[in-house]
Amino acid sequence: MYHLVFFIQLCSLVAAQATIDPQNATVSSLVYGYPLLAWQMFFAPVLERSSVNTWTHARELSTPENRTVVKPNVDTVYSTLIYDLSQSDVEITIPDIPAENFKLFSFYDPFGVNWANVGTGGFFVPGAYLIRSSTTDDGSDVGLQVMNGSEEPNVGNLISPTTYGTLLVRWGLNATNLDLVHQLQDECSSQTVEPQSNTSSMRAPRLETLIDTFDATSSPAENVMNLLAQYAPPTSPAATLEAAGISDTAYTPPPSVNLTLANATAVRTIAGAATSPGSSDELNNGWSARSPQLIGIYGTDYALRALIAAGGYLALRNPFAVYPNWANGTSASPGGALTLGPDEAILFTFSGKPPIQDVGFWSMTAYDADSFLIPNDIEVYALGDRSNLTYPDGSRIYDTETSDSSSNSDDEMFQILVQPADVAPPANWTSNWLPAPAGGGQIIAQLRLFAGQPEAIDGSYMYPVVTRISALADESGTGDNTGSPTSSSPASAASGTGDVVASYTAGSSASFAMSGVTSATVYIVVAMAILLQ
Repeated sequence: MYHLVFFIQLCSLVAAQATIDPQNATVSSLVYGYPLLAWQMFFAPVLERSSVNTWTHARELSTPENRTVVKPNVDTVYSTLIYDLSQSDVEITIPDIPAENFKLFSFYDPFGVNWANVGTGGFFVPGAYLIRSSTTDDGSDVGLQVMNGSEEPNVGNLISPTTYGTLLVRWGLNATNLDLVHQLQDECSSQTVEPQSNTSSMRAPRLETLIDTFDATSSPAENVMNLLAQYAPPTSPAATLEAAGISDTAYTPPPSVNLTLANATAVRTIAGAATSPGSSDELNNGWSARSPQLIGIYGTDYALRALIAAGGYLALRNPFAVYPNWANGTSASPGGALTLGPDEAILFTFSGKPPIQDVGFWSMTAYDADSFLIPNDIEVYALGDRSNLTYPDGSRIYDTETSDSSSNSDDEMFQILVQPADVAPPANWTSNWLPAPAGGGQIIAQLRLFAGQPEAIDGSYMYPVVTRISALADESGTGDNTGSPTSSSPASAASGTGDVVASYTAGSSASFAMSGVTSATVYIVVAMAILLQ
């Protein structure tokens, strides 16, 4: 009976393959597989320093000198475990972490799908967890399975949709807890154990043997197809991949396929996901956020998955994080990129504190044209609830020791000034100054909310008004750039001299309006730049 079922399935696959045009199948396969470039560029360097199924810990925050990870988050430090289930299951132990400390253990497949989370904002119980492969063809058992009963050896099973993947831990930092975070990192452990069941993962090769699948001398499209031949999961569109020439972990281009043309078409398809209906939810004041039903999950929206992997690989699913993006009315740019002149500034006028849970946090981080942190003399790379932000009257918005609100009001206006690093503002602005590149240039101001409240995505919170103004210069000559905004400075900076940025020219590097082979190459460069959100 088994052989009959297998024969019927095989006949169905062959019939389906025969009806799919190889050129179109190649386009679809490229769209499906592009996130694997980000995976390759992420896991290979990790395994140069460590081995599979073991922890690697980052101990310090990123600085402008760190130029390996683009758009680094300076609110957290990370721990990473690249898991390989081809030879064994993996048991991890999560330590007992104080409730007031933000922690999130996030699990991803190579395509960047956030298939499970343990920590702040969701289920969290310290103890042992078993990572093992799915035992179903459709992946219906994927995710966290909490084990009930005192006889169970593990808190839960983490059922992976793929043989390989990433466990990424985000540890929230404040002014006092770095030593504690280091201690907690050291208390994380892992070990391999005998697999609970015989799955397709047990027939897969060891991950270390696949590191050389990427060939720098091959075209980006060839690399995508070769990677896809190795990493396509059981739930992948098998008939499409077969028609494109992927079979038995090898890629053989069909004679009729023009791979260059297919690649250009795939890139345009991915670019279109930036503005496709349903991919984003409009908020207000020019801000939007990726649909909470899709971000980090994606389903069969493979173009959106590829788009996010290009600029947000390992993004979190809702409700663990919200990534609001600002774009002006004349650009489809999803990255909130702006271009500043040497004597210009951008003012973000917040209606009130961004809505986060008690254990959550928010920040706005400034990046340059290459998506790296911006060097500046005051060494400020982000502002948020852990910063010395002040209201117009000079009072503190947050107690930076705890990140608790210093004011009972959540809807009191405050402002963040984005201004070139070589144009120091008046002293009363320093606490709210986020330096841009010296001399001006392109800047991306990325807003992030971890463990946000529902108001962050339902439109009830009014996001900042974005205004262009002339740079605010410190003409005191004292060199004293410490202080807080006064009631006369921030509140009036946006009135009279500034224009609300409705038609401001957004930077092009965050835009995916591309066509042709040259644009495809640009996309690949972006895709291989890893973003740890």
